[in-house]
Amino acid sequence: MANNLKSMIKVIANNKAIAELDRRLELARGDHSIAAFAEAFYDRVESSQNGGVINSWSLDRLGSKWTYLSDDWGGGEFVTESAWYPPTEFFFHLYRLMCSIDPEVWIEVQYEDEAYNPIGAFVLKKDSTGTAVYCHKEDCSMEDPTLDMDWKTNSTTKLKWSLWNQLVKDNKRC
Repeated sequence: MANNLKSMIKVIANNKAIAELDRRLELARGDHSIAAFAEAFYDRVESSQNGGVINSWSLDRLGSKWTYLSDDWGGGEFVTESAWYPPTEFFFHLYRLMCSIDPEVWIEVQYEDEAYNPIGAFVLKKDSTGTAVYCHKEDCSMEDPTLDMDWKTNSTTKLKWSLWNQLVKDNKRC
């Protein structure tokens, strides 16, 4: 299993909640560090002597050994990068933060490991009775069919995009 996993996160909420999310993402954007990300979303972060985040704290609160902001696409959409696994505890924490501002918020996440193992989708929202629910689907068996191909050909690029589109289609079923 590879080390880096990207999570593409979309928060669907009212303007007030998105403004609060943008404020926190601005704090996390500072130096793109693990500590900046954690401190932007949590009140009490356990730090090591060198200013990093204690791994056990990160595993308990974020759901992965480390997580940082990789990209901010604006409008409630951003990307995190984490170690080995999606930061599922962070997704729940983010949902609670946003739900305190907009009770009808919902969060969609698509994630992929750099070797497509695992890939998955995660959705948090309220059901028709108003109860918070989540759906999480993951596939750990997908293999990248382009690994043995020449990277400079059009057919490899087309196959990569085809694979990506299939991942998106499969994950939207969640």
